[in-house]
Amino acid sequence: LEKLDLEYCSQVTDSTLIQLATYCPRLNTLVLSHCDQITDEGISRLVEGLCGPQQLQRLAMDNCPLLTDSSLTMLGSVCQNLCQVDLYDCQLITRQGIENLKQQNPRLKIQAFFAPGTPPESTLGHRRRYCRCCTIL
Repeated sequence: LEKLDLEYCSQVTDSTLIQLATYCPRLNTLVLSHCDQITDEGISRLVEGLCGPQQLQRLAMDNCPLLTDSSLTMLGSVCQNLCQVDLYDCQLITRQGIENLKQQNPRLKIQAFFAPGTPPESTLGHRRRYCRCCTIL
């Protein structure tokens, strides 16, 4: 097994990631987007098993609310063959964490999106300038 898409699989846990690391050593593309039970511990165990030569190259972790910059640190230090990471709307991952990951692996393509903050109340009628995609009611 080289590619696996588990997007929106709500029953995926850290235990699942440990099993993948153990029994799917050739996995090079993994989609974990919207798997809201995985934590830094699961990612740590996953990369320990999958980040040898010619292994994990693409990892999507969009909207994984429990992941923090610790996962990025682990990815950057262990997964030298990683070429793409998707991190859209991971609420506990910071811009600094992404910058640190990029410094650890300059060739890495990181796709990240941070939802814009709520415009300040002082802007009142001028909120459209801050949030062009929204209709303010």
